Amino acid sequence: MIKSANRKVPFLVFHQAGARKAEPALIQGDCKIVKLWALGQVELFNFASDLSGQRDLPKQRPGKLTELEQKLNRVLDDVGAVTEQNTTKNQQTAMFAEAAQQSE
Repeated sequence: MIKSANRKVPFLVFHQAGARKAEPALIQGDCKIVKLWALGQVELFNFASDLSGQRDLPKQRPGKLTELEQKLNRVLDDVGAVTEQNTTKNQQTAMFAEAAQQSE
């Protein structure tokens, strides 16, 4: 049995950037979106009907896609996340190389 967690916001956001491609994701309820910056696409999946995430649903649920993408963009902006929207790939690589040198 899965138990509920108490959160300030009703969703989870995953994001990584740097030398790799930034592909943030947001999960809320049964839905998950993944933003593919390099391709200019956003994928939408429904875990209730497709646990493995094989069927991309943006055309079937455009309203849900827009809602979740707006939430994801807001969170990324609020935390100042490094994305392909606000930096170039060369800038990201340089930033993370500099951070790695400072941590040595």
